[in-house]
Amino acid sequence: MSDPELYRSKEEVTEWRGRDPISLFDAYLRGQGMLDDAELKTLETDVANDVDWAVAEAEKGGWEPVADLERDVYGSIAA
Repeated sequence: MSDPELYRSKEEVTEWRGRDPISLFDAYLRGQGMLDDAELKTLETDVANDVDWAVAEAEKGGWEPVADLERDVYGSIAA
C-alpha cells in the first residue's frame, strides 16, 4: 500500500490485475458453484486466525543471540 508504483504505468497495473490468479480462481470457483460470499468470508476469517496464531507463536520465542548471527555463514570480509 505504500508503494507508489512510479515505475509502472496505470495501464500495465490494470492489465496485470486482470490476470491475477487469485481473482481468476475466485471467479472460477464461483462460476462452478463451489464458492459463495459466506464461504469466502469463513475462509478469510480462518486464514486471518491462522496468521494471528502464527505471529503470536513467533513473538513468544526469543531473539537469536547476536553471536549466532554469523553462524553457518560461509565467507569473510577482507579488511
